[in-house]
Amino acid sequence: MHDHNAHKLLAQIPLTVSPFAGLPTSITLPYDYVSLPASLPPPSSCQIVSPSGQSSISPDQLIADCGNLAAHLTNESKAAKEEIEKWVKSIEERELMEKRRVAPGWLDTGVVMLEPTKKAVVPAASGSTAQLSMPEPKVLGVPVQDGYSGQATSPGEELDRAFGKLGV
Repeated sequence: MHDHNAHKLLAQIPLTVSPFAGLPTSITLPYDYVSLPASLPPPSSCQIVSPSGQSSISPDQLIADCGNLAAHLTNESKAAKEEIEKWVKSIEERELMEKRRVAPGWLDTGVVMLEPTKKAVVPAASGSTAQLSMPEPKVLGVPVQDGYSGQATSPGEELDRAFGKLGV
């Protein structure tokens, strides 16, 4: 009666049957009961019926409808992608028109950045000091005539030329 593998505290509690818990009982089967076969025969009608029973469709028709739906979704996806591409292109065109309105002719010249032209630097002799060679100022490849002599006599004159004379 006592199991030696049971916990010592649990072994001290007596087992009682609760009057509120119903124990399982066997079911009495009717005399005309026939057990179901292991494999069911195919249905007599080849129709798929909705759960409500209001509509039915054949499997072939269902497959065709699914194919039509897939084709429709593919066409809608292509149309949506084309619409997005048109929208992006129109935004780019509007931005280009705005840039042309703000700076007319600038985008048509193909000039991206103004760069000064550089003169070749003559290597200085080992005993003499190197002279600064200033590039000739040009705008879009055209020399600018501003009375620039090309040589600064002192660093102060160079600063005055760069920032303007302060009159100090």
